[in-house]
Amino acid sequence: MMRLRLEIAVLLVLVGLASHPATAQPQPAESACQAPNATLEERIAGCSAIIESSRERGRALAIAYCNRGCALTEKSELDRAIADLDAAIKIDPKYACPYSNRGRALRAKGELDRAIADYDQAIRLHPKFAVAYNNRGDAYMAKNDLDQAIADFSQAIKLNPDNSRSYRNRGFAWYRKRNFDRAISDYTQQIRLTPNDMMAYLNRGNAWRKSKTPKNRSPIMPR
Repeated sequence: MMRLRLEIAVLLVLVGLASHPATAQPQPAESACQAPNATLEERIAGCSAIIESSRERGRALAIAYCNRGCALTEKSELDRAIADLDAAIKIDPKYACPYSNRGRALRAKGELDRAIADYDQAIRLHPKFAVAYNNRGDAYMAKNDLDQAIADFSQAIKLNPDNSRSYRNRGFAWYRKRNFDRAISDYTQQIRLTPNDMMAYLNRGNAWRKSKTPKNRSPIMPR
């Protein structure tokens, strides 16, 4: 069965925290809070060290809560994740990241309308937030609103045309609408971007099997 894999919003917010004098540089454990190659446990520990140090304020502290909340979501510790993301929003209500990540946690709990409301707010704050469009599309797909899901995936692609996830997700939406040519086109673009993704080939093969289009005819290209 084909599944959607949500894009991880934390990848967009692994930025440096507020700068400090050399005597107050983040410790190695704290650096894991924003290091892209950190494990979930390392990220949680690093963000916790920042939060518990009481050195950070404002956006920098919100980033630590947002990144820890995302890691907790990936560990399926959803209530703890939501508590962290609530804290990030309270600290910096104009920061889009925690709304998007809280939407992911709520989506995982099956609270689709609340998830969509959070994605809406993330997009209001950051209209070019491709991750929020992608993940809102997933929530609409779960509500079987395939047209709105496709619109969101298409906007995510417009904002970030090099991200294979949105092509995969839109391909699956087209597949569910039984528009197999468009599904094939999106899976083909996904393969161009991530040629080692085995699932992309399997998904495209399933679409070819369902399609009435002969394999020697080029499908329409994604828009």
